[in-house]
Amino acid sequence: MREFARLSAAVDPAELDAAAGPDARPAERLAALVPLASRERAQVPAKLDDIVDPYRRPDEVYEESFAQLTEAVRRIAQVVLGVRTS
Repeated sequence: MREFARLSAAVDPAELDAAAGPDARPAERLAALVPLASRERAQVPAKLDDIVDPYRRPDEVYEESFAQLTEAVRRIAQVVLGVRTS
């Protein structure tokens, strides 16, 4: 999830707009985003994209895991919906 979020943020918004089409719905934009984001793949340290495993760990670790997932989903949603961030 975090890797896809990171790769999605590297996709040129104009290229995504062109690939998805002018009247594309979010599901269609997401489908168009997948191959564009996959072109950005490269070897990176695994810990860059890992999400901490909270199983049988303190509540703080669950909170950290949730925060990591939430940020990744937020970033993907922004790309899919065409929300420009500074």
